[in-house]
Amino acid sequence: MKKRWFKSAAVLVAFLFMFQLFPFVSQAGSSEFFYTVSDNQVTIDGCITNGAVTIPDTIDGYPVTKIGNDAFSYKSTITSVVIPNTVTTIGSRAFSDCANLASVTMGSGVTTIGGFAFYNCSKVTSFTLPDSVTTIGEQAFNRCSALTGITIPKNVTTIGADAFGGYPTNMQAFYVDDQNATYAGVDGVLYDKMKTALLLCPRAKTGQFTVPNGVRTISDKAFYSCYGLTGISLPDTVTTIGNSAFQDCSGVTTLNIPSGVTAIGRYAFSNCGISSATIPYGITSINEAAFQSCPSLTSLTIPNGVSDIGNSAFSYCSGLTTITIPGSVYQIGDNAFYNCTSLTEARFLGSAPTMSDNVFQNCSPDFRIRYIQGGSTLDHIKLNITQSLLAVGDTYPTVVSAIYDDRSLSLLPDCAVQFSSASPSIASISDDGLIEAVAPGTTVIQAVYDSNQASATVTVTADDLRSYGYHIYPERIRFEPGSATIPVKIEKKDDAGPATILYSEIVNGYPQGVSTAPGGDQRYQESKATFDFEPQSQYTANVLIWDSLESMKPLAKPRRIVYP
Repeated sequence: MKKRWFKSAAVLVAFLFMFQLFPFVSQAGSSEFFYTVSDNQVTIDGCITNGAVTIPDTIDGYPVTKIGNDAFSYKSTITSVVIPNTVTTIGSRAFSDCANLASVTMGSGVTTIGGFAFYNCSKVTSFTLPDSVTTIGEQAFNRCSALTGITIPKNVTTIGADAFGGYPTNMQAFYVDDQNATYAGVDGVLYDKMKTALLLCPRAKTGQFTVPNGVRTISDKAFYSCYGLTGISLPDTVTTIGNSAFQDCSGVTTLNIPSGVTAIGRYAFSNCGISSATIPYGITSINEAAFQSCPSLTSLTIPNGVSDIGNSAFSYCSGLTTITIPGSVYQIGDNAFYNCTSLTEARFLGSAPTMSDNVFQNCSPDFRIRYIQGGSTLDHIKLNITQSLLAVGDTYPTVVSAIYDDRSLSLLPDCAVQFSSASPSIASISDDGLIEAVAPGTTVIQAVYDSNQASATVTVTADDLRSYGYHIYPERIRFEPGSATIPVKIEKKDDAGPATILYSEIVNGYPQGVSTAPGGDQRYQESKATFDFEPQSQYTANVLIWDSLESMKPLAKPRRIVYP
């Protein structure tokens, strides 16, 4: 008997559990609604209907106060909806992607419109928001492409990111109730109440637009996809230009950047039609893709003080022909000038910054890099190959230095130098300066930079230099600014004899560290050398293993140390 009661109780519990999990279904007029009840209040979770939907104000005597998350999302069969006065919250994505929804009537009690609530409701031409609304969530009306205008009620205190973004291409104006204490509307443009931040320009605005004096911030995506604008004038009061602020303003041909601007966001001017850009002196960093895909940009001024240029900052700017990089720039991001197909020359006012080989990839076939060291002029270049004896199959990286008439120097990046070999069948050299030993013999490696030439002789032997029993890891050793220790791993075969490890500097004359490789049964060893140098200095050295300092017979392929 007890066991049967337990089973009955278990069935009852299971039934009650399922009752809580699955929503009720109620017949209300011509529509059937799914809903849940909590704290004596009803949340609408969906419906089974087509065409016009009228949400009831009560179900089973409980007030309907919320339209739940995703309640009607992707429901292409509904054409209109009426929301009662009892509803206070429209949940996230409640009506998103309702392809045929053309009319929405909101009751007077709605206070919160959730994120993406009406996202991509492309047939709704107008929304009348009640005065009760205080919060409009992110992307709530994004991609409502038929929307021509909207009024921000007096009690709205929060408008989420991209609330009206995307492609409401017919949006002509934002209107703001005069009693609103947070936002203001001027000539259809949305500002904060103090009019110090321009928040959003309607996409359908055309012609020339002048930002009022006193505005300090152009917010993220403020003019995003304003295709119809032809020119934008910014006042001297502007200090901050947000992410994607003018992105895809392809019709804008004139746009000034005020001298007081200290921050330019990512993609700020991407795909604009501007022909010239002068970066203000207060800018220290040009952010990722800030001017990407500006094909009409032919004049670019980067001031001294800019320290880094971000990834793809000027990529696909096909109108650029020459650029000057100030000496303050110490780092250039990946693809910064990628596919600038008309770019023939980059002038560096100082030493080469840290950058990868793809910074100037797909530029003009005639592209070259020139270094101008202060007021000095280039005297000659030097091709540094400290290991001139290679075995067949070995590879060896080169370094080319530019020497100026004041005896200062800078390292040249591989992409700035043209390399060639007199006999590629003996030793070839790649575009990035890597020598490959092909067959026994002797050849001359040549480097050309800005009409200056340098050469070095390389001998290739059939002997495998690595057969002496040592190997240095890794092929290139790079350590970060501020570090003072260079770790080098040596692999030594069991039958190899003692040897000398020499850290041989190539530039700047730093002291060399000498130590003896481990002997006996120990196979791996961390051998370290410490150099005194300034963190901003450039340092390149070769790590060599010789049998002794007297004979200098190589026992392994050399490796390279690079700083920074």
